[in-house]
Parts: sequence; structure tokens; C-alpha cells
Amino acid sequence: MKSLAHDTPDLADVVSGRVPGRTNSEERIVFLNPVGTGLQFAAVAKHILSAAEKQKMGERLPTAWFTEDMHP
Repeated sequence: MKSLAHDTPDLADVVSGRVPGRTNSEERIVFLNPVGTGLQFAAVAKHILSAAEKQKMGERLPTAWFTEDMHP
């Protein structure tokens, strides 16, 4: 039996345009959470960052605010 994740594109594929999103309201969204990777946040953040840069909005924040040297 194949897993659902095997044939399902991830959020980065949809956001980047490599695969289409839903084509009608009958299609369902499946969220698979690979523990600890945060890929869904990175994919959406890239899209938001690109849109903000294109519109010359916002300001850059120090990377140190969002990093840590140990995992909880």
C-alpha cells in the first residue's frame, strides 16, 4: 500500500507553481507534518517576502532574533 505522502505534492511545490493548487472546491487539502522541519512556514514565508520586496514594504530584521544555538 502506497502512502498518501508519496503521491502528494508539498506546499513548496504549490507555492512555487511547480504543481497547481486545488482546481475546484470539491478537492481537499491534506496537511502532512514532517516533525521538526517547518517547511510549510518556509514556503509561505518566501512567498510573503517576495511580495513585500516587490512592493518595497517592510524592513529587514536581524537574523539573531530568530536563531538559537540549542534545540529545546
